[in-house]
Amino acid sequence: MLMQKKRMIYSGVVICFFLTLVTITYSQENDVDIPLMGEESFDITPPFPVDDSKTQRYNLTLELRDYNTKELIKDINANVKTLNKNSKEVYNTLIYVGSNGRIRLILDRGEWSIIMKTDDINTEGKDNLIQKEFSVAQNIYKTVFLMPVGSALIKVVDDLGNPVRYAVVNIQCSAEYGELSLIKTDSSGYSLVSWIPVGTCIASAEYDKMVGSQRIHIDKGKLTYSEIKLTKKMAGKSS
Repeated sequence: MLMQKKRMIYSGVVICFFLTLVTITYSQENDVDIPLMGEESFDITPPFPVDDSKTQRYNLTLELRDYNTKELIKDINANVKTLNKNSKEVYNTLIYVGSNGRIRLILDRGEWSIIMKTDDINTEGKDNLIQKEFSVAQNIYKTVFLMPVGSALIKVVDDLGNPVRYAVVNIQCSAEYGELSLIKTDSSGYSLVSWIPVGTCIASAEYDKMVGSQRIHIDKGKLTYSEIKLTKKMAGKSS
């Protein structure tokens, strides 16, 4: 029995010596420091460069809701325009919003401006829009409320009812959101303005010293039709 115990002790010593030898050899070949017994442990830096660029990207998860109804916006396509305010790079992405009403963007660390638009294929006009600023330095989950919008198809005619092409159409609303840049009529005298805030607006048109205007009402998701008849400017009236 005594001899058997001595053999077990001897075998254990041999194994420990062998493992120690292998560890020292590995550390010398790979230039890695191994802490000695009794020293504090620490993280070992790999002997190859680490690409840490991915650690500078974060998830921006947005839950979409309608500003007026507070209902979830879901099962719809969203056009997302992202502007990196640091690099000035602009990206446009078409994203399908599923039943949970959420989208996820993977963004670099920094300051971002995001414009999001939704368009339900079951409605004639556009539906929702929002522009919001984000400072991204960590993963973010946020509920955002999109403003309701609609669209308008404007026809411009002269005093005889003939269509006027290349007339400049302008829409002014009390609400301070939407996209209301000046648009010219096409060869048939029509102009489509897509992202108009809901409510009452004034649509005006101008062409070759003739002007006209019309009050229109915009509803969410609806396409409003209107006709503007141009008349000659009053003498001395500025443009």
